[in-house]
Amino acid sequence: MGEVARPFALTLAAVSKHLKVLEAAELIARERRGSFQIVRLKAASLRPAEEWLAYYEKFWSGQLESLDKFLEETGDEHDGDEHK
Repeated sequence: MGEVARPFALTLAAVSKHLKVLEAAELIARERRGSFQIVRLKAASLRPAEEWLAYYEKFWSGQLESLDKFLEETGDEHDGDEHK
């Protein structure tokens, strides 16, 4: 666990608590091998979040492209109209 904790300014106890939360959410799996704990990412558990993010990335990209197009088309009509 020390290797997992090394990059962070956290105690081993704090890292252990965080890992327990991730394990309860089925985002990681822990396995004891002798005096070592092996921690594996369960990437398949992230699939629903990835799909949700991909959907909204596509949605918002389309919305922002439409807004950009609208602003380009109407930009000349509104130049100088601010704060009248």
